[in-house]
Amino acid sequence: MPLQPDPPRPRLQDPARNRLHLRRRLALIDLPALLPQPEPLPQPKQRPTQHGQLLAAQPRRPPQPRRWRQPRPPAAWRRPDPALPPPARERHRLGQRRRHRRSAAKDPHRLELPRQRRRRRNLRCRRPAPQPRRTRRPLAHLPLPAWQRPARRHPGPLRPPPQLHLQRPEPPDRSHHPRCREDHLHLRRRPPRQRHLSRQPQPPLPLHQHHRRRPRRTRPAQRPHRRKRHSLRHLDLRPQRTRREQRTRRWRRPPHLRLSERRHRQDDRQHRHQPPGGRHPVPVRENLLGASRVSTISQPLVPGFTRRFTYDPSNGNLLSQTDFNGHLTLYTYDSRHLETQRIEAAGTPNARTTRTEWHPAWRLPLRIAEPLKRTTFTHDPAGNLLTRSEQATPDVNGSQGFAAPLVGSPRTWTWTYHSVGQVLTADGPRTDVADLTTYTYYDAADPDPGKRGQLASVTNALGQRSDLTAYDLNGRPLTLIDPNGLVTTFTYDARGRLTSQTVGDEHTAYTYDPAGQLTRLTPPDGSFLAYTYDPAHRLTQITDALGNTLTYTLDAAGNRVKEEWRDPAHVLSQTRQRVHDALSRLTRELGALDQLQADYAYDPQGNLTTLTTPHGAGTRSSTQAFDALNRLIRVTDPSGGLTQYAYDGQHRLSRVTDPRNLATRYTVDGLGNATGLDSPDSGVSSRTFDAAGNELTHTDAQGQTTFRQYDALNRLTHSTYADHRRDLFLWDQGANGQGRLTHIEQRDAADALLTAIDRQYDPHGRLTQETRQIAGVPFTTHYRYTHGRLTGLTTPGGQQIDYSLNPQGQISEVRLTTSGQVKTLASAITYHPSGALQQLTNGSGQRLTWGQDADGRPASYILANETWQIAYDSASRLASQSKLSDPTQTASYGYDPLDRLTQAVLPSVTHGYGYDATGNRLSQTSGAATRRYTLSPTSNRLSAIAGSQAKAYTTDANGSLAADGAGQTFTYDARGRLTGVTVAGVATTYRLDPLGQRIRKTGSDDTLYHYDQAGRLISETAPDGSPRKDYVWLGDQPLAILQ
Repeated sequence: MPLQPDPPRPRLQDPARNRLHLRRRLALIDLPALLPQPEPLPQPKQRPTQHGQLLAAQPRRPPQPRRWRQPRPPAAWRRPDPALPPPARERHRLGQRRRHRRSAAKDPHRLELPRQRRRRRNLRCRRPAPQPRRTRRPLAHLPLPAWQRPARRHPGPLRPPPQLHLQRPEPPDRSHHPRCREDHLHLRRRPPRQRHLSRQPQPPLPLHQHHRRRPRRTRPAQRPHRRKRHSLRHLDLRPQRTRREQRTRRWRRPPHLRLSERRHRQDDRQHRHQPPGGRHPVPVRENLLGASRVSTISQPLVPGFTRRFTYDPSNGNLLSQTDFNGHLTLYTYDSRHLETQRIEAAGTPNARTTRTEWHPAWRLPLRIAEPLKRTTFTHDPAGNLLTRSEQATPDVNGSQGFAAPLVGSPRTWTWTYHSVGQVLTADGPRTDVADLTTYTYYDAADPDPGKRGQLASVTNALGQRSDLTAYDLNGRPLTLIDPNGLVTTFTYDARGRLTSQTVGDEHTAYTYDPAGQLTRLTPPDGSFLAYTYDPAHRLTQITDALGNTLTYTLDAAGNRVKEEWRDPAHVLSQTRQRVHDALSRLTRELGALDQLQADYAYDPQGNLTTLTTPHGAGTRSSTQAFDALNRLIRVTDPSGGLTQYAYDGQHRLSRVTDPRNLATRYTVDGLGNATGLDSPDSGVSSRTFDAAGNELTHTDAQGQTTFRQYDALNRLTHSTYADHRRDLFLWDQGANGQGRLTHIEQRDAADALLTAIDRQYDPHGRLTQETRQIAGVPFTTHYRYTHGRLTGLTTPGGQQIDYSLNPQGQISEVRLTTSGQVKTLASAITYHPSGALQQLTNGSGQRLTWGQDADGRPASYILANETWQIAYDSASRLASQSKLSDPTQTASYGYDPLDRLTQAVLPSVTHGYGYDATGNRLSQTSGAATRRYTLSPTSNRLSAIAGSQAKAYTTDANGSLAADGAGQTFTYDARGRLTGVTVAGVATTYRLDPLGQRIRKTGSDDTLYHYDQAGRLISETAPDGSPRKDYVWLGDQPLAILQ
């Protein structure tokens, strides 16, 4: 950011009257009765304090003599003094006439200077700004630099003294200061000792000094004897060092904050802060080269396990670290004490080495060699990063360091900078297109003070520009215009917190409490969420516009131990409980009736090792093991099945071995590109990538290759398949189309158009119209929004569906309009506090009710006065469904320890299922009939079914089913998608669009399918466009089928 001069301050009102006040107040100064009206000089800009009030900032000045401190303005002064302080020859005389203060108070044009009592030593909060130092010599005898000495002639234009405020602000909130204490700590503040103004105004400093010197803190006026409450949000629990090392600081504290122990400040004792909640890791320190360093940390929950640290006795550098599981990490440093080598899991097969080479003048890395990759950096003389280049190496564990050979092409980013260090351009790693992003900034002399040096625009590689057109005086953006012309405005409160955001005509509001915590979020539709906090500033409750509440119960360490959902009548709807150990790790989950849902156990390093859950009348457990780098390597399921994992040097998954000992291998290069897959089920496939990591080609196990192309923003534009069909994706077309997908085409090998999709958007980027062209016939879907929420759509079949919303933005009514006739499909829709559907009345007047148990699971549903009950087992799996009016209509279900369905007892028949260790089905019984499944010994592909309806299956190289041996055959396109099924010589074909959705089915009948923007089926039509079926959805739940 370029250096910025201070903006001018508003001019003082009525200079003549101010001069009259000046003359009456400073009668000892011999100034002419009539002075020419001067033009007020520009004053420093107003800056916000921590309290958020705008105060006149003090002009910066050269370093002062050590014995002199600038006095602060008296607290009782109410309005600005537009006069110069008296000249130096009058300072002492003015200081000697304090006896006239009382008589001066009778003059309404003079400001009263209240008498102050002597300060007494008492416990009070230290102010951030230093106090004026008292001196025994008269102020007139203080040495002043030449530029500060009074002029002998006319003093020049009248200006207010730089230390006077243009308005009397409220006292600032100093809760941010580390030496101020808690809200309930009443500290009696005494007013500062009154002093006369005795210095001349100081000239402004050069521009660079204004921005490189630390700003002087200004203490505003404050009422005498005023009590103030301070916050503990930034409480510094460490004792402050004083002149007497044995002094103990005692502070009044609120009841919710406890200090585990209080220690005297001594060099040979360790200060500890133990937060509430139980035992915690205990560090042990040693004194090395005059500094205290941690040597061991004990694990309180597992005695005998410690984390150890060793140091170089000559310089104190950390040499090794041993974690709680005994795994060792070694460190090496150069002569500048910069880390040059790190070996993780030293002495194990998983050892991983990282080497670093540093800049000779800066503490910036030049090269980093790690497993499978080397990263190189370059910098300009100012230390700005110019380039970053990544390139793959064959070094699997990093042991070769910088000697490892480089493989492939590098991936390089480049940046350029303004002379003051602002980024001007960012060039991506692509070499086939120009992927350059450009930044512009406002000039340091811009007439608007808030814009000076701020970001003005960002232009991407395609020339699409976003502009920031306004800033406030604190550098916060006020207006943003996106490439489509949509204007977003922001407003802030005095503390810089975002209070509103207006996007176009949609307004979102944010409300905060005095501690700065968000208390209310109001989106454009008027619904809201309100947040409640406890005295420790922890979230305890969320309330919506309907009055539903979610309440959190916290333990002493702040962990959520209970969650409760209640409806507007404060009736408990759902609850959940958790238990944490002394290290705040989740150890148990309990249901609403205190029933066990899960138990968790950890190793000393904190890795989850055992998960125990209910099963039947007992429990079942699965265990996990980790390597020396704390990566999951083995999972043993409750049935004894073993799954193993392996990783490369970058911690990326390289192999998975299932319980049948079948391995799937992944090949990932040093840049993170997944270049190969070797699977026993889908065969061997490979991929290539461009410099930015975009997939260029994909070759499957059948040798079919797909080619892809991308634009400068790395968005997919072309896909060409092995059968020479093409998919085209066009972006940024039409109104409001910048940055959005606007057109999709699918063409055959002869370049004939098969399918086309056109999309239109509103300024907010919401889809308003989608037109699909199938077989030359267009089908259009329209969407309507109100305050950002979907309130209606028109299907390709011509059905108009409208939604009404409740105050929380949930759908409360669904209406259908056909040929001008309006019909209600659902009304009186209500929801549980958790958001699950609770009740509605359908178009026939029937009421449907969905019950929910205290664990949030569906417990019942009522339709047409018929009630169905749902029951669960101890593991929350569906156990039974029953009709209350007819007990014979009951179905029950059983499961194995891996949650796989093993039995389904229906009113008419009983089904049974068996599985292998991997989860493949091996058998099925339906009444007296039995079917047995045979798998390939080298894969998980189904080979045959024996018994009733026996079949023999064949698959292609990709693992796709080709035939079942019973007269069914299957065909696929070059992308591996099902396109045809032949049964007994009768063929049915399917056409899929570029998004993977089936849009046409041709067989005994010809049907077109249409989807909404969420991918849900909404219409079925004939090829000529005549409607056949329309589907109405209530969120993600189907509501009605219209025929």
